Amino acid sequence: MNFEAEGEEQTTTQAGGAEFTSRRLYLAPTVGLEGAGSIYHPELFQFNVGAEPGYTWQQSSTSSGATHTQDSFVQNYHFNGKFLELKPYMTTAFVSRSHAFSEYDFFNSAVVDVEAYGMSTGWREGPVPVLFDFRDTRQDSQGFSQRV
Repeated sequence: MNFEAEGEEQTTTQAGGAEFTSRRLYLAPTVGLEGAGSIYHPELFQFNVGAEPGYTWQQSSTSSGATHTQDSFVQNYHFNGKFLELKPYMTTAFVSRSHAFSEYDFFNSAVVDVEAYGMSTGWREGPVPVLFDFRDTRQDSQGFSQRV
């Protein structure tokens, strides 16, 4: 079980002496499960899998009265599998997704969601080993007043 919370308040003075205050509150509880096993026999197919689903709630408000609320379902998970591990043509595959904070500096942070997947296979023995590897990663970063 994990619980993330973050709050910030920032006041800036604009030209003419007017003050502008912005506030943000972020809450994200999660619960995790993890397991490992094999299908038929450990030398045929082994795997480990984990999931940490959760929920995020974020509210931003300003001194001018504007309020913005966001909520979403958090998907943290990973899966790794090995097919025919002891053979020279072993194949591995993975899928993962994570939701985390990235602290850039004081009052400058972002929520980063990363999704990755891939596989590797080929012939690993003999005079000319041939390997095929594929990986893809996607990242989404969202800060107080930015979205990348």
